[in-house]
Amino acid sequence: MNDKIIKAVFEGKIGELKSILKTHNVDLDAVLNSVGSPLIHVAAAAGHTHMVLELIELGVNVNLENALGVTALDIAYTNAYAYIARALLDNGGIANLANAPAQDIVFNNIAGNHGNGDHYWEDADKMDEAHEYTCGGVASFCGGETF
Repeated sequence: MNDKIIKAVFEGKIGELKSILKTHNVDLDAVLNSVGSPLIHVAAAAGHTHMVLELIELGVNVNLENALGVTALDIAYTNAYAYIARALLDNGGIANLANAPAQDIVFNNIAGNHGNGDHYWEDADKMDEAHEYTCGGVASFCGGETF
């Protein structure tokens, strides 16, 4: 059963996922792929914003870590998936860059490192919204509306 769920998530087939869930009571947080990644990671890595949003709607924990201690938000940053990152941030997502050192470089590329070592998204609409994430175990803020 888990293989079918993982396949539906990886392929972005929400209807198929819902069909499986109608007939089976499944703890979606407990479903891991062959390398120990939760479903939210599978959807994020595949670039399926709609599936990430569906999993969030179904109550999946957005801050689960995979076998390497990486969060789905780390994956979104790594792949420069701005809409997925925004969906995760808006739903309490936290990056764990200490466990995913490559993200630091990519995060600089997407968000811009403004010469002081702080990483943040541009606040295009001046709403001053801020989102906390961790970098090396130190709480920082990632503000903004535009990626």
